[in-house]
Amino acid sequence: GVAANERHQRASAALTKATLINSAVDLADENNDGADDNDFPIPNVHEGWGRVDLANATDGSHEYVEEATGISTSGSASTQYSVANAGDPFKVTLVWSDFPSTETAGQNLVNDLDLVVTAPGGAQYRGNVFSGGWSQIGGSADRVNNVENVYVQSAASGTWTVDVVGFNVPNGPQPYALVVDGTFGAADNPPSVTITNPADGATVSGTVGVTATASDDNGVTQVEFFVDGNSIGIDTSAPYES
Repeated sequence: GVAANERHQRASAALTKATLINSAVDLADENNDGADDNDFPIPNVHEGWGRVDLANATDGSHEYVEEATGISTSGSASTQYSVANAGDPFKVTLVWSDFPSTETAGQNLVNDLDLVVTAPGGAQYRGNVFSGGWSQIGGSADRVNNVENVYVQSAASGTWTVDVVGFNVPNGPQPYALVVDGTFGAADNPPSVTITNPADGATVSGTVGVTATASDDNGVTQVEFFVDGNSIGIDTSAPYES
């Protein structure tokens, strides 16, 4: 399978399918009318989720979950991803190999899982709620398909939470595969600065020396001290003083 080559793992059918879907390319002339106008953004009946791109599928940029034990009705599993660069796409694909249906079934989906993706600010995206080729907040959960996608066009930096929920799993537990693509890494957290002298709440008079400690995940080059909005000095090395 595709993922077996890059991750040295025997990929399930669900993981292989999820990888190919997540890495597919939205065609500009999907209806073959000779114009690259993207009349029908994904998903659509002309191209489904897009054209398979094996180079993209095997470039090692994707994160994945291969859940072999499975999930039951009302069960859930949560995974968090750190998105480094604001404005880049964040794409999540959930696929499961459903339990066999019957010829007389009015609806062929047997085990129904739900994909819910939560942005750092709390906005939630449900699987397969699309407009213009990208996910939209709101909408209803998909009750028909065993493939659910959330593609966020311009993702905020920070921690994104991906939940897989067992809505109705009469023949379970149901194994599944999850593939995630984005610009991963630690978000740029704000620096931390603490005044060490004078002590918090202390009453002072006359000439007072101010000292501080400072830290940042990208390093500290200088600390500037302000009193009532006015700068009273800059120090470029610890311990920081003014």
